[in-house]
Amino acid sequence: MSEEWCIEQLAKLQIKESRLDTLNEIRAALSNVGANEVNVSAQFLALLDSIDDYRDSPEQCQVTCDILSMCMSNLNIDHTEKVSYCDYLEKCLLHKNDDVKVLALNYIERQLKDVSGNELPVSMNNLYQSNMMIALVNCLECEGTGVATTATTILLKLLPKAINDKSIKNRLEHILCGKDLVRCRVYELGVKLSQASVKNQEKFNFILEKLVADLDTDDILLKLNILYLTSDLAQTDYGHIYMENKAVFTKVLREIELLDENPFKSILVPGYLKFFGQIATVQPAKIIQGFSGMINSLFDCILDENVSALPVAFDTFGHLGRSAEGKMLLDECHSARMHEVLNDIGKSIYNLPTPLKVRALNALETLFQCDEANASNNQISSITEQWFKSLTGTNQLTFVQEFCRNPFSEIKTAALALLRSICVYAWGQRALSNTAGFIEYLLDRNSEVNKDVLHEKYSIIRTIANSREFDENTSRQINQYVKDGVFYIQGQMEVAIEGS
Repeated sequence: MSEEWCIEQLAKLQIKESRLDTLNEIRAALSNVGANEVNVSAQFLALLDSIDDYRDSPEQCQVTCDILSMCMSNLNIDHTEKVSYCDYLEKCLLHKNDDVKVLALNYIERQLKDVSGNELPVSMNNLYQSNMMIALVNCLECEGTGVATTATTILLKLLPKAINDKSIKNRLEHILCGKDLVRCRVYELGVKLSQASVKNQEKFNFILEKLVADLDTDDILLKLNILYLTSDLAQTDYGHIYMENKAVFTKVLREIELLDENPFKSILVPGYLKFFGQIATVQPAKIIQGFSGMINSLFDCILDENVSALPVAFDTFGHLGRSAEGKMLLDECHSARMHEVLNDIGKSIYNLPTPLKVRALNALETLFQCDEANASNNQISSITEQWFKSLTGTNQLTFVQEFCRNPFSEIKTAALALLRSICVYAWGQRALSNTAGFIEYLLDRNSEVNKDVLHEKYSIIRTIANSREFDENTSRQINQYVKDGVFYIQGQMEVAIEGS
């Protein structure tokens, strides 16, 4: 590819009738560009100025975007003196065509992919330029989700250092006064940055203050988004302290107390449940001891079988007892109601539609899961065993076994995951040993072909490999199963010998 050939092709693009053929020819040539031809091929970056002329032909626009993408992938940010590349990227980011914006965003994302930490190599420092950063921030205002999502990923990397530039901060503050969708994108950016460090939280406090203030909004959809984002903020200790200092919990609790007067109660309840459920995963005592009214609302939501709220209610129910501390606090503060709700789930789950069955089984898996150290704790073991008895009644593990044999793989996988969480306890291993045909089903490699199901079965077998609850022959089969791996296929000769 020579410079003369490139100039000739650019000239031929003026001929409308043959333009598509010329574009295809250029694209084909660029697919075989050598290292010594990179600077020459950069001439086709000039097509950026022409792409608007092709808007009546989607196919021409697409091929032009392909060409621009190929040219950009062949160049480094500081590669050539002939092209002011950061200026070119900025020009792409400011283009009214979202497809062109995506080209620049994808290129920058690739360049940043292998950069660790928040410090860029010297060769990339031009990305910190005010105009470039503001162009990236402006992408958050785009209607297209793809543009905004990729821009967010890039800004997470660049903003911690660039935010000291007042013009960039001013631009963020300006778009925080815009549409709800754009505002929420900036809120999400601020929360993710704040989760990275206390220092970041201080830098982006101006976003967090606006986020917390928006909790007072009367816009229901915006409020639900704010609740979700603030619950993410509380995932760190310092984020939780920040919310305490801003009286976020007090404000939310006051809103919950007035829910019966709110005509949008049915829409808001799942949002509040999700808020408390997210926080309960890291601060169980705060929620279980401090918000008993909300816990009772959760229990009522499950018992009332409000189908619209059940998905979030099940998730929250599981999160409350996810940790060992959560399990003990639920037993201490809400013992009677826990047994009531588990008993109800054990009876009503059979009548739920498949997606809700799976959601309920996933919640139960989360509720019963425990690390090995806490599983041997007598108090935790006793609590979970009593919960399981409330869930299953006299059926014990037959309850789980029925779902494990369900023909729908998503139900089967969720049930096996629940069984895995139960089998970390000695009482669970004992129940498995005493349930007729269950261990045989788990050891039967011919009963399943679904990859996810096979992985779950193997995970269970590995969990019980060191158990003392099984007889010698079964223990030998269990250990052989673990040794053979997930996808072991028994040979024909072995089958013949065993069957003889």
